[in-house]
Amino acid sequence: MTFLKILIVGLISDIDNVVILSALLSKHYFKGIQLYTILLLSASRTVYIFTLGKFINLPGFHLVTGMVILWLSLRLALYDTRPSKKRTTQSKRQIIQTLLLILGTDLLLSMDSLITVSQISKNLALIFFGLLIGLTILLFYFPVIFKLIQVFPWLMLFISSFMAHIGTQALMRDPMVHEKVIAINLMYPRLHIDNLVADFSMIVILLLGLVFKLKASNKVPD
Repeated sequence: MTFLKILIVGLISDIDNVVILSALLSKHYFKGIQLYTILLLSASRTVYIFTLGKFINLPGFHLVTGMVILWLSLRLALYDTRPSKKRTTQSKRQIIQTLLLILGTDLLLSMDSLITVSQISKNLALIFFGLLIGLTILLFYFPVIFKLIQVFPWLMLFISSFMAHIGTQALMRDPMVHEKVIAINLMYPRLHIDNLVADFSMIVILLLGLVFKLKASNKVPD
């Protein structure tokens, strides 16, 4: 019953996250990336749950992860989804860099579900296999999402703007920033500065990606 709870929580909370992760997978695709991603994220999430209480409230944690998400959202917004005539094989170093990007992105995106799972069970083996099966089911549909991104290149742009919103909100949850946010909200209660800044970052990424894609559409792909 506990295993089923872990699986259901993972499936429900990861639906939107997997769309973002699939965009990263399609951008940095190499043979076997799905299997590596499933194993890596299952293991890393289990470790996160084990050490959750030790690092989640550290000053600077959300600040750094939020900035990473914002950087990734910009990279995705400026990514040309048109198929290229050139095919290059990624080196081991590039593969490791790709997996680290996926690992860092998943850390923040999955935080809410990890907190929930940590309250369901403390059995790490049960948690690992529950997350493993859930990720396998969801990432099984990666080829479908990959095709959609190729057919509808604007989808990547909306995904990147959504990531920017998530990254900004995470950044402002950091203790070093959150106190200032609370102070501003107390002075201007109708402003809702946290939502305002998150919406602004989403619009900026959307506009930057729009300009990039309009320019890229006038170029002949390599």
